[in-house]
Amino acid sequence: MSGSLHSTGSIGAEFKLAASYTSKKRPDRRKRVPPVSIRFNEDERKLLREHAGKEPLSTYVRNFVVKAHGGKVKRKKTATVDFQDMALVLSALGRSELSHLLRDALSASETGSLQVEPETEAALRQACEDIADMRGDLIKALGLRNEVEP
Repeated sequence: MSGSLHSTGSIGAEFKLAASYTSKKRPDRRKRVPPVSIRFNEDERKLLREHAGKEPLSTYVRNFVVKAHGGKVKRKKTATVDFQDMALVLSALGRSELSHLLRDALSASETGSLQVEPETEAALRQACEDIADMRGDLIKALGLRNEVEP
């Protein structure tokens, strides 16, 4: 994805391209193994939480048991964050003026100069909130300061 957002023409195409990276479905390769359920009393659970630290409790217990019996723990692949790609998406969002156009349409519907159904007005309002949330999430993920609200 790196650099590809710059070369496309429309903002819709840019967001569809970005969405395509997250919407890939995994094929069913095998049946899931049923989980093992263990109950702990409050004191045992507190002790386990202290030892687990930031790791999820179930992951800590699983890894502890598997390692104790000489097994190897398979690590899940973690998503890599490409800050350049996120910055490109944030830049495309800003260049698109999408939030301003939606806000103008919402304002026009609220004042009556644009006749829309209540469902459409609610959808416009939700779209404005979603775009503001995306912008905020990108700014936060990039470690930037959010000085100007959209």
